[in-house]
Amino acid sequence: MKKTIEQKYIKLDEISHCLMRPGRYLGSITPHTADTWAVDQDGRMQRKELTWTPALLKVFDEIISNSVDFSKTPEGAHLDTIKVDFNRMTGEITVFDNGGISVVKHSEYDQYIPEMIFELRAGSNFDDSEDNMATGQNGEGSALTAIFSTEFEVQTADGKNQFSQIRTDNSRRLSVPAIKASERHFTKIRFIPDYERFSLSGLDEDNESRLIKRVYDVAGCNPKLNVYLNGKRIKIASFTDYVKLYTDEFVHEENEHWRVALAAADDGFGHVSFVNGTETTTGGNHISYITDQITNKLREHFKKKHKVDVKPGDIRNHMLLFIDANIIRPRYSSQTKEDLITESKNFGTSITISDKFIQKVIKSNIVQSVLDWVNAKNAAAEAAELRKKSKDIDKANLRKITKFTDASEKINRQN
Repeated sequence: MKKTIEQKYIKLDEISHCLMRPGRYLGSITPHTADTWAVDQDGRMQRKELTWTPALLKVFDEIISNSVDFSKTPEGAHLDTIKVDFNRMTGEITVFDNGGISVVKHSEYDQYIPEMIFELRAGSNFDDSEDNMATGQNGEGSALTAIFSTEFEVQTADGKNQFSQIRTDNSRRLSVPAIKASERHFTKIRFIPDYERFSLSGLDEDNESRLIKRVYDVAGCNPKLNVYLNGKRIKIASFTDYVKLYTDEFVHEENEHWRVALAAADDGFGHVSFVNGTETTTGGNHISYITDQITNKLREHFKKKHKVDVKPGDIRNHMLLFIDANIIRPRYSSQTKEDLITESKNFGTSITISDKFIQKVIKSNIVQSVLDWVNAKNAAAEAAELRKKSKDIDKANLRKITKFTDASEKINRQN
């Protein structure tokens, strides 16, 4: 059946477009199964096969990242506590901080700020002249969480007034804002994700596991914050404490804006990396910025000390890298922020891997694992060469035997 012009060409409102094309904004809404890091019962990180929906993790991340971002601003300097609660029974997620959004009306838009900033294309991260180290960049994040929720409630107080508002029907219906006097400073976001849109019936164990890991990430990258999970404080005093959740043996170096740790990898190159507190699961230019420095120096060591030329990629395959980087106005390949595309020359911050760090790496089991691999590779090559020579000898002997047999048969025929 031929479509009419009206059926063929349509124009969606912004909310409808988000709901129809969630991958553009949040990543995959299809459950994904993979071997990943998860927090075990002892609070340690272990590799585990999980099935989760990446987009659900993203809508949660947008909210908790807002709290972290606000703590880094002058007006949010007093924010030192974040509390996260998951309710598996109801599917409800709550993120509380002791910051507080200004409860005032915007004179141009005639909206209270706590209402305006949860709409698309609104926020405070559009001034590219500032040296901003916030996670947000497009004015979409928290608004997307509201859109992909069946219920989304905002409560906030700025020390003078308190604001409350509930959004339902994927942020299409808004209650009238309730305003009252308050001396408190806080923001509390309570939301119920639209689980059906995430191919879920509710908050299951695997998806909750991914959300819990994200709360631990926030605590690890922001040790000055008191982070609570379901009423219990996550005690991580530094980024090195966070790395200790993964491994007991590692080399560490840091400055004001970069924290780097390196451990031996069991099964090829791996990284746990963050930019301004956001996990970059795919990686990006900050990964190569650090690995290039390390592999270049280790390659020189192997040439000088062990008389072998090991390719950078082969050294990298023995590394488990941890990075927590603060970068000015970071840019990513997509809204999901999994892959940093900002070039190193535009980071606005830097770190030079020191010779002291490299010397510690040289004494670690990382270098020994590379040497073991080199020796095994050489041994395999020698064995292959011996097999080849053996085959060549066998072929030569076979030719000699064949010639001898042919000659013998010829003499016998002549006789």
